[in-house]
Amino acid sequence: MRSTRSFERLSRCRYGLALCLTAAEEWEKAADVLEKIPAPDRNGELAVAAYLLADCHIRTAPAKADDALQDNMLREKMTNAAALLDAFVGGNPKAAEDARRGW
Repeated sequence: MRSTRSFERLSRCRYGLALCLTAAEEWEKAADVLEKIPAPDRNGELAVAAYLLADCHIRTAPAKADDALQDNMLREKMTNAAALLDAFVGGNPKAAEDARRGW
């Protein structure tokens, strides 16, 4: 049986991998990795994981919807991104203030 610390490190490792993937502009792969970080773990040092996942959703959304399928995909990605950003700001109220100041 694995210790709880192993699972703590697993989320951090996933976050680190996602950072590498975003640096390589592999947005879909980064989103897949970030989605494997449980929502309750996206706090403290990993709070930015929700923000980064929202960014990946926005970057991978279609630029425009030419048909119903793309329209549905666009709406889903934007809805998910908005929920992730709300969770990020809700858990990090100072982050919204810093963003307004230009960080």
